Order: sequence, then C-alpha cells, then structure tokens
Amino acid sequence: MLEKFNRNPKRILIPSDVLARGTDLSHVDCVINYNLPSDDKLFVHRAGRIGRAGNEGHVISVGDKETKRLFVKMLKTTRLWGDTVEEIMEEYQFEKDINR
Repeated sequence: MLEKFNRNPKRILIPSDVLARGTDLSHVDCVINYNLPSDDKLFVHRAGRIGRAGNEGHVISVGDKETKRLFVKMLKTTRLWGDTVEEIMEEYQFEKDINR
C-alpha cells in the first residue's frame, strides 16, 4: 500500500500515530489530522511527513473548541515554526462550532 501511495502524484495523508513514526514516504503534499494527538511530539511526527528536502506542504487539523485549545497549547510548548503563537494563529482559520 505504501508503494502505491508513493507512486501517486498527489499525496494526501491522514496519519495515525503509528504511521507518523518511522514510515518512509516520498514527498507528502498534505497531512490531514481528524484528531490531534494528545502528545505534542506525535503532532510533530505527523506534521513531519511534509516539507522534506525543501518541499512545501500543508497540515490541516480538523476539530472543535477543545481541539483549538489543545492546538494553541501545543504551539506554545513546541514553538514548531519559530514564529510567535499569534503569528501562527493569524494563518489558521478557526470556524465557529456548527450545531447539527
């Protein structure tokens, strides 16, 4: 399955914590997190599937208010991109909760 993924020209990955560590994948264009891992190091491993060898990529995390709170906390503790939390948050769009 990983060989088929690596041959695909558009590589969008929805990772698990197991897949995030030690998996050799060619350039990944986008990582989608449907849930944030509870550990900030696991988030870094998941996000680390993109942008290797000078390539650009995107990480999309989907969630609710609690996800946003955890994400902000994670940014404060990891300083992933070297920017301030405010600068990073400006680049992210957080939608209001949608009740269905």
